[in-house]
Amino acid sequence: MKEFLDRANNFIKLEEAVRQAQTRGVWSSINVPKHRFILWQVVNDQLLTRNKMLQFRVLLDNVECPVCAEVAESIQHLFFECNLSYKVADQVQNWLGVGGWPKEFQAWKNRLVISNKNKNSRICTAVMAAMVYRLWLNRNNCVFNGFSSTITSILVLLPSAEFCL
Repeated sequence: MKEFLDRANNFIKLEEAVRQAQTRGVWSSINVPKHRFILWQVVNDQLLTRNKMLQFRVLLDNVECPVCAEVAESIQHLFFECNLSYKVADQVQNWLGVGGWPKEFQAWKNRLVISNKNKNSRICTAVMAAMVYRLWLNRNNCVFNGFSSTITSILVLLPSAEFCL
């Protein structure tokens, strides 16, 4: 029983260390405040996507992704599986010269832990936060205005005046 409790304690400590590293990555002073806020909501699975609204028993006419209209909208789909998001992320990753975009939410969160190590990693995290923010704005544009931006227009807006290093 003692061995089990020791392992459980070590797991809890490790989980807390990972959580603190993610927090440092998200709330880094190099990140723009509005990008930090949206990134924090994504990391904590708190964005009000359509699947999240259903959990709160909000009645919706449609639960499909407003960007692609192919599957139910969730954070996993919106940022990792949706064709537009994946193509934007791929272009950003190529531009940054870093490896491919993680295909799942947990792998992406783990990248935040690693990305707090040096200045280049923090810049990559800041660009990633800007990209997540732009993808969320595009999603809202689809919901409230009925149209999606192109990949190029999203990419052009990333290094705009609101994103200053």
